Amino acid sequence: MDLTIVNKRSLGFKQILDTIHELPITETNLNFTHKGLDIQTMDASHVSVVILNIDREYFETYQCETPVTIGINLDILTKLLKSVTKLDSLTLAKRQEDDYLYLSINNKSRTQEFNVPIFEFNTDAMSIPEIEYPVIYTVDSDEFGKILNDISLVDGRDVTLTMGDKRLIMSSIGDLGTTNITIDGQMVDETPIPSSSPPICTIIRDNDALSASFTLEFLRNISKAKIFSKQGAIISFSENFPLCICYPFGVNSNLRLHLAPKLEEDS
Repeated sequence: MDLTIVNKRSLGFKQILDTIHELPITETNLNFTHKGLDIQTMDASHVSVVILNIDREYFETYQCETPVTIGINLDILTKLLKSVTKLDSLTLAKRQEDDYLYLSINNKSRTQEFNVPIFEFNTDAMSIPEIEYPVIYTVDSDEFGKILNDISLVDGRDVTLTMGDKRLIMSSIGDLGTTNITIDGQMVDETPIPSSSPPICTIIRDNDALSASFTLEFLRNISKAKIFSKQGAIISFSENFPLCICYPFGVNSNLRLHLAPKLEEDS
């Protein structure tokens, strides 16, 4: 086999693909190299770019003799992985001559095998520049998801993020009214208050005060990464670049969403 991957944390892998699928992304290339698995794709409306990096150490077995790119329909793959549980082990394999991706779901009592069709997607490589973001906050991933769900209660399409002065303010205007949620942040090098719970929001950099509006649906969908990422949602903000929300997991692995702000004429 030119590519063989065994993952005993198959439920986590399924959850990663489910999160990407719901952004929504239906077609993508899985790029395998000796370093691990990469995905770089754009949603159909060209509003967001999704980047996934999974280090080879995330998998129990990772054999990739030469770089392999496999075009996958996520509607199909996520459906086949729907029954995966934390007790299952997942195997992915492909030979150079195969026109399918071999998929096996195994546990102590049974083995289920699939030959998943692969496709050729003509996608141009996207270059994401290295940005020195003036504002970077880390928000508890569970709390960030809850806040976005609470914001959605007024049935607004957009959410405005205001960051700076050691505060994160999220607001929305919808058919059922308006809402504002303010989170006080704590600088990463500040001494925590004794006997207090960990801060919901930790500030890595706070060199500017910025505000912009974004499509609420994209933020709610990416926040579902909280199920496999417990290290917090890293929100990086700059006036002239898309918002970046990063969910790290495992070692040297992360899922990132780069989301363009709403223009005034779009609001």
